[in-house]
Amino acid sequence: MLRHTYNRLLVKDFRASFLFYRDLLGFTIIRTLGIDYSPVGSTEVSDWRVPHDCFFQLPNGTCIALIEVEGAQRAQQSIWIPSFWPGEHLPPHAPEKVDHLAFDVPTFDDLVWFQRHLRQNGVAVSDLVPRSKPPRFVDSIYFNDPSGIPLEIATWNRSDPMWKQQRPEDWYTDTNPVDALLK
Repeated sequence: MLRHTYNRLLVKDFRASFLFYRDLLGFTIIRTLGIDYSPVGSTEVSDWRVPHDCFFQLPNGTCIALIEVEGAQRAQQSIWIPSFWPGEHLPPHAPEKVDHLAFDVPTFDDLVWFQRHLRQNGVAVSDLVPRSKPPRFVDSIYFNDPSGIPLEIATWNRSDPMWKQQRPEDWYTDTNPVDALLK
């Protein structure tokens, strides 16, 4: 059985990102690597290097690694714009590896707490995006980390009585599903 180990996020400002993930999101630092890596084995001269790499652990055991890449471009906006993330409302010119990263909290109150906490610390955060109409889905907030990486905090809020009315087949709303889903 596969288990999730970690996601590695490229960041431009290591200090700002480190403080953001540790102090605002509450992740625990579990390892730092004092590396000074530049690409090797290539005939091309690279204009980027990696001076820092660290690993954070979330309360559920999942890890996230931050890797500072000097010369990296700011992360692109999610393709789900302009409806969710605050700030820029331009679609990405070329969608890249990951659209956004989402974190789960147990309750709606936790979601409200994070929205308030982030705003009190100067982070531009979306309004709450409730999805309580059938089919029920997560309630979310959207924001960016200091390197522009699009982030979401969501709650399934399983205490909502609407979940009791939900059937598994209610989730399949694609009118043109891939054939593998039909088998």
